[in-house]
Amino acid sequence: MKLDARQLRWVVWVAVAGAALALPCHAQRVTAQDVLRAESPENFAARAQKQYAESLVSRLDASDDPNIILDVIELQLRASIDLGLADKLDHLMEAATRLSAASGDAMRAASIDGQIARAQFFTGHDSAGVGASERALARQESTTVDGKHPEPTRLYRQLIEHATLVASVMRVDAVVSLLKRAEKIMPSVRHPELAAIDHDNLLAQVYFALGDLIRVREILASMLERAKRLGVPTWEPEVHFQMAETYVAQANYVEAAAASQRTLEAYEAQGNQVGVASTLQQLAHIANANDAPTLAYSYAERAMTMFDSLDDSFAKADSRRELAFAAALMGDARKANAMLAAALTLRPETASPNWTYSIARLRTRIAFAENDVVAARRALRREDRLREERQTERGLRHTQATRALFEVGERELRVQLLERDNEIRRLDNQRNEAQISLQRWWIGGGFVLFALSLCAAALLYFRSIALKRAADTDSLTQVMSRAAILRRLQRTLDRARSSRQVVSVIMLDIDRFKAVNDTYGHSAGDAVLQLAASNIASMLGPDSRIGRLGGDEFMIVMPGVSREHAQKEAERMMTALRDLKIDHRDQTLQIAVSMGVASTSDDEGESELNRLVHAADAALLAAKQGGRDRVVVTNAGDH
Repeated sequence: MKLDARQLRWVVWVAVAGAALALPCHAQRVTAQDVLRAESPENFAARAQKQYAESLVSRLDASDDPNIILDVIELQLRASIDLGLADKLDHLMEAATRLSAASGDAMRAASIDGQIARAQFFTGHDSAGVGASERALARQESTTVDGKHPEPTRLYRQLIEHATLVASVMRVDAVVSLLKRAEKIMPSVRHPELAAIDHDNLLAQVYFALGDLIRVREILASMLERAKRLGVPTWEPEVHFQMAETYVAQANYVEAAAASQRTLEAYEAQGNQVGVASTLQQLAHIANANDAPTLAYSYAERAMTMFDSLDDSFAKADSRRELAFAAALMGDARKANAMLAAALTLRPETASPNWTYSIARLRTRIAFAENDVVAARRALRREDRLREERQTERGLRHTQATRALFEVGERELRVQLLERDNEIRRLDNQRNEAQISLQRWWIGGGFVLFALSLCAAALLYFRSIALKRAADTDSLTQVMSRAAILRRLQRTLDRARSSRQVVSVIMLDIDRFKAVNDTYGHSAGDAVLQLAASNIASMLGPDSRIGRLGGDEFMIVMPGVSREHAQKEAERMMTALRDLKIDHRDQTLQIAVSMGVASTSDDEGESELNRLVHAADAALLAAKQGGRDRVVVTNAGDH
């Protein structure tokens, strides 16, 4: 569509002015290939992408292809927003809106609208920004013809950017849905390996919200390795930042602070102000949680100063909330109230359920700092009510997300089984080929025979290792198999005999599991076993292990854990499992378990395996007979 020349000149002038560059005499036209080079690894960082976008803007002219002008302006908008400059883009967004409306290109107009929605989100209008982003994404998807989008990379990028906004407001189920849509088009994008890192970054956040910290660390480690291999070091601080969050979730504040410090150093080296400010905010949160309010105050004050130079009203408000929290813990109620008022000026208390709950917690701490017992009780009641509402809402979304992830997990499992079968066939073929070669070379000479014998032996050895690993893992739940967990217990008891260390064992099984299979089918029963096993495994200490004995019965081996501590851990696991819910065919399933705990006495490291297992099993039986959904404790010396 031919555009009005005056309008094009005005748009280009605004874009150039926004880049703060002088317009040369159009020595070289901007081409579509120039725009695509912005996606290369060397331009992956937001700062590098903004500089590259500005170099393209300086070459624009009113006679250029309107689609290329729109693509360059979109690139500049994206990079500026990523650098925290959304509040300085009003004129450029107005220019882009005019040009996209005049061009009649629905695909590029949807992309521009998506960037404007992101700017809206980061300037304090998070709910409106998410809604606008969702509408822009719908318009982008509507340009699909016969199941194919004209530019899959553009659609994928908009899906990921929208999912990032949705993740910020903790809508986990919606993030999973968006990731599944992104997965379908990932093979068609221009740089699938870079796209996979973006995808996995969000997937790690999903698993973090679901409490599967083991899976989170696996994803983060894989992301870091791929980013280094692809030459994209900008992902390193992001990985360390998320790793620190996993340590905070486990109340391991020493490791959390160390990971966060590494993040801070990396962001400072990159000159990423948004990253530095966010990490200072994270350090303030860690210090407050670790009862170090003075240190937290220092970090939060630095974060607030940096955020005030950027566009993110959400972050500006949150830094003041963290600062107020630290002041309240220090007993400075006046400062805390001032920071609270400043935070609410930037972001209304009802902006989102999470923000409302955070403010309620802050009001409780301020009431304690003021020694106002009546206000503190009232604030505590409101905080408890909001916590329950939030847990209910998050539980529903987490259940929906878990169900969606299980569907993805089943496909991954089928692929893994096929890959393992192919690997076994490959090893068999290699062994056969080695044997044939061995026979041929036997005639040729002893030296060749010796060398090939070593090769064949190595192949058989590695195959035996692979088969042993498969035998030691329960194929359904991915925890230790019966034989493996019993061997683990025997080794633990052998070590305990010499060190006189106490050993605890927990036996557990799923209550009324047979009824689940009979009523809902074995697929529901399998889902219950998998969810129970993965959640228990994520709650265990570094030396403890869980194995499946068969059916719905599991054993947990806990070296160095006293009977009292083991009982507390068992009760914690039972409570966590009780809160889990699984949707199956319009029915909601809950998990209840019975647990039996047994321990060797402090001077009885020589207790035999059979006696300890029997004691735990007897305790489990007592829990069943006592009404189920409970923990019963006994001592191996009593049996």
